[in-house]
Amino acid sequence: MLTYYIKFLFTYCKIHLMFKKYLAFLLLQGVFVKYRVSDISKLLSIPASTLRYYDNQGLLPNLEKNESGIRIFQEKDIEILYSINCLKKAGLSIKDIKKYIYLIEQGDSTIEQRYKIFLNKKKDLINEIKKLNEILEFVEYKTWLYEKAKETGSFTKAMEIFSSVKPKNVISVKQAIELKKEEHKQQGK
Repeated sequence: MLTYYIKFLFTYCKIHLMFKKYLAFLLLQGVFVKYRVSDISKLLSIPASTLRYYDNQGLLPNLEKNESGIRIFQEKDIEILYSINCLKKAGLSIKDIKKYIYLIEQGDSTIEQRYKIFLNKKKDLINEIKKLNEILEFVEYKTWLYEKAKETGSFTKAMEIFSSVKPKNVISVKQAIELKKEEHKQQGK
């Protein structure tokens, strides 16, 4: 399992070349790799202060510390941190992530609750993507329009071109509003 994560990190994460060589050496030696905050910070591109914050917030409940109180990360902690990072990027609050980690620790009896967390987040992300696509359509329209205005030297001429050409994947503000009205009608039925 450790080999899989090392390969994953080597492939998908920006890791300093010397650090990669060091990890590869340890792996070949059969040494169980343990990491300090600075190692994990480089490995996952998460600031050290954020890692300490996650620990202080209880997001790493089983994190090992040595006799000096220095945090020691293992393979399981890398998995958790990767998940935390993804959940954070998906918009979950620290409170919700802490709840999710608590549910994991409770075992299989919480599968349904964990499923609902991800199902709800998936719905939120789909809605967010729809909103972003709508904004992108508007930006594409305006970009196309101003491109034509630059070419012709006139915004009015660009509008006339739009009316006659109707380029693919570019809709006007009026068309977007009409689509919104139609969407609301269908939702009301």
